[in-house]
Amino acid sequence: MIDICGVSRQAIRMGVADVYALLQGSSRSRIKGEGMEYVDFRPYAPGDDIRYVDWRMSARRTGPGKTIDLVVKEFMSEKMVNTLIAVDMSSQLNFKEKIAGSLYTASLMTSLAGILEDRVYVGIIRDDRYRVFVPHRPRDAIYYLANTVCREKPSGGEIDSAVLFADMVRKTRMIRGGVLITDYSHRPDYIKSLKNLFRARRLGIALIYMYDWAEINPPLDKGFIPICSLSGECIVNDIGEIYKAIREHVQRIRAVSRLVTPYTLSLAGLQGARANKLRIMDAYLSIRARKPPVLSRR
Repeated sequence: MIDICGVSRQAIRMGVADVYALLQGSSRSRIKGEGMEYVDFRPYAPGDDIRYVDWRMSARRTGPGKTIDLVVKEFMSEKMVNTLIAVDMSSQLNFKEKIAGSLYTASLMTSLAGILEDRVYVGIIRDDRYRVFVPHRPRDAIYYLANTVCREKPSGGEIDSAVLFADMVRKTRMIRGGVLITDYSHRPDYIKSLKNLFRARRLGIALIYMYDWAEINPPLDKGFIPICSLSGECIVNDIGEIYKAIREHVQRIRAVSRLVTPYTLSLAGLQGARANKLRIMDAYLSIRARKPPVLSRR
């Protein structure tokens, strides 16, 4: 049996170490991003916001007969931004290293928040309820998550955790964006409803899904699984049909999530999270910049 407490604490330490290893040598006052004061210039690249072009410097670099050489400003990252990071600790996450991957992801984001001097609201979703912890420092959130895993067993509930996350966002004031770290056990319409909520509040949102390879891939090419009710009645189902339905559900959740936000990640447990640490950090930087969801006309 997996020691979920020990594995989770190790995953959290990995997240903290990886952030500081990636940002080693960076000064807090020189972290670049969207803000009020620019700190540097660089050549224009496709996709850069045209509002940040420094036309005077560009004109000086573009002489008679030369090609246009645009220069854009890089800004000092704004500090003291409030963000919400919600971690789903329902019973379905208690499978192999899904919770460890979730806590690694949360520790990456909270460590990055500490470097940026952000204020983090940490949400824990369990049963049919949730609670929000506001740490004095972002690093305190990491210890809070670790202690929660070690002291409380993951438990299930009848309410979809996406619904609880939406309620959490409504009741948490003055935030720039929210992150939900969960798995694929959701109704697609509940995920889709997050789009209108975040659009109305002009908040950035990131959806991060944890899964294990064994959850979506059958252990056998052919076979049958008996599914029995509490009354003792059993139905024998084809294992291939069961996993086909599971994969179709996962594909629906992924498609709906991409309509809600471009910052949607699908991570295969702890190993998948570590392989995508740069994308996780980029998702956090994007939601703290208050980038609203990309809306679809469909």
